[in-house]
Amino acid sequence: MLRRPLESAEYTSREFRSEIHKLTMRQSMGRVGSCYDNAAAESFFAILKAEIGTEVWLSKQAARADVFTFIDGARLKFPRPAH
Repeated sequence: MLRRPLESAEYTSREFRSEIHKLTMRQSMGRVGSCYDNAAAESFFAILKAEIGTEVWLSKQAARADVFTFIDGARLKFPRPAH
């Protein structure tokens, strides 16, 4: 779940962390003042949303399979450069 809070303190509130825990999700937070922390993730999710759209899956497993298929396709299209 990506959420834009009104205030950054909402991400660290006990109530918010408790809700994340109940949903068996993992919370992620970048460094204060660094606009680059989430740039790659935001770009990835924008492309994922454009490709998969607003499809409704019958199960969590079906959604997961579609996301992994997308990731595999992107990995083949844009391989990591050799060092």
